[in-house]
Parts: sequence; structure tokens; C-alpha cells
Amino acid sequence: VFISSLEFKMLSMKLVFSAAFGQIEEKIAIQLHDDFVIWFRGLISPTTWRIPGTAFAKAMDARSRILDNFEYLINKFKAEQTDGAEGELKSLMGRLCYGKDENGDPLSIEDLKDNMVLIVFAGHDTTFASLGSALRYLSVYPEIHDALKNEIKSFKDPLDFDELKNAPVLNAFLTEMWRMDPPAARAQRKVIDDVDFNGFHAKKGVVLKYCNHGALKNEETYPSPYEFNIQRFLPDNHPLLLDPKMRSNANKTPALYPVFGGGSRICVGNHFAKLNMRLFLTRLLQKYNLEVRNSVKVHAPICGWQNEFNLTPKQE
Repeated sequence: VFISSLEFKMLSMKLVFSAAFGQIEEKIAIQLHDDFVIWFRGLISPTTWRIPGTAFAKAMDARSRILDNFEYLINKFKAEQTDGAEGELKSLMGRLCYGKDENGDPLSIEDLKDNMVLIVFAGHDTTFASLGSALRYLSVYPEIHDALKNEIKSFKDPLDFDELKNAPVLNAFLTEMWRMDPPAARAQRKVIDDVDFNGFHAKKGVVLKYCNHGALKNEETYPSPYEFNIQRFLPDNHPLLLDPKMRSNANKTPALYPVFGGGSRICVGNHFAKLNMRLFLTRLLQKYNLEVRNSVKVHAPICGWQNEFNLTPKQE
């Protein structure tokens, strides 16, 4: 039986809230899932006027419901997990609720809600898009599929974080997948001081937009940039590195690989997204045979692939 990769949206939503709160009521998870779908549609609305019935108005109404639900969840969490409790120490929400800013002050409820919107966006829809992209590239490149299966055979059980983090083929596959299809194709930064760069002048306060997709397809950094090739990110001495000229120097200059942004405003969910993908691919390839069909590229509001897949358990 083939299943749509859209099923990953709810899975990734539950993963985010398990990390943030430890658990979440099913009813609220479904409502948040549905409201995030509506809100994301508004990101590509042709107008930003809140005219009743338009996609933008519906998106803003959905965002209001999202913030109301977050406020309920935050207050419920604080009532159940006081400062110093186990939940405060072991959950993302605990670190936010009881953490302090640079002045030693706790975050306001509005700041907490805004951070939760960012965390869910960073760890939910981008993870969903990445899961679909992973399935697509595994199906198109069977030799990479086989290389990944061979690598994970030696993994410890239970899985070891450091082993996953340093697995060369697994991480080269994910890094190249995100280079080809960065979930966020563009982003923006506000200039805090006047800047002169390559003959261009930007005044303080100006918002500059940059294109991740363009940076990740730069031929000077990535030879044959529209070719999927994990050799770009393999270690120098890896047996699958057949053409050293394909190696990218992006690991030495992080700005050349802006999938997760950079600097102090780097994506807050980047480590969570990487861990999710490493765990997902490892268990998928260890436990199941995979078939993928009907892959379709999606460009907005999140970039990635949607497809249908069939999993059959491997014989022990």
C-alpha cells in the first residue's frame, strides 16, 4: 500500500511537541497542524490586506489561533513543571520558560509564543519537506541507497548520537540533499549598521533578502551544481570519493552553505532537524524495504518533494 508523504506533516508536528513539552493533547496537535497549513498558504498570498475570505485573512486568523494555543500550552506547562522540576531541565519549553536573557530577565509570554512559532516552523514543515526529499533521492540513486544501507549495518543498538553525527555517507547524503532542495529557499536580515560590499551600499535599518537556492547552486563553490553528488561532502579519504575535484570547501566557509542561515540568527531548529533526519533514515533503512513513486517538486512556501511510498518490513 502506497502512502502519501503528506502523512509526515503530522509526524513531524508531534516530534516537535514531544521535544518542546514532553507530550501534547491529540486534539491540540491536530488543530495546530491544520492551522499551520492555513498559515503557510498565506505566506505566498498576492496581497497583505486582511480582507475577509482571502488567503491572507485566513492565514492571520490561523496565526491568532496558533498563538492562543501556544499560550495555553505554555501556561499549562508552567503550572505542571515548576522551576527546577525534571520537565524544566529535560524539555525545550522548560529551557525557554525558565531561561534568562542577556540582562538576567525571563522571557515574556509574547516572546515565548514568538519563539514557539519559530521553533515549530523550523522543526515541523521543514522536516516534513526534508523527509519527502530524502525518499525521492533514495529512489533515484540506488547506489547511494545501497551505500547508506551498508554504512548503517555497523551502527550500535541502541543508536549512539556521536556515531550518527559522524557517519560520513549519511551526513554527506543529507548535506547534499539540503543543498539541492533547501526547505527555505530565501531569507532576510535587517542591517544594524551601514554596510558597503562589492560596490553596494546598504543603510542601517534596511532589510536585505538573500537567496539560499542561488548560493547553493554557485558553480565556483559547487562544480556541476545541478547534479546530485554526495562526493562534495565526503571526507578526503573516503572510498566513495572518486573525484576529489567535486569536494566542496563549504565546510571551511559556512556562509557558502546557508541552508540553516548563519551567525547569531542561525536556525534555532537546525540541530533538531539534523537529528530527526539521521534517526529517520537509519531506522527506515534498517527495518524496511522502500518503494517510492510519483515524486513532485514543491517550491512554495517550503521547498522539497512530495511523493508516495510503500514500506515492507525486512525479513529478520
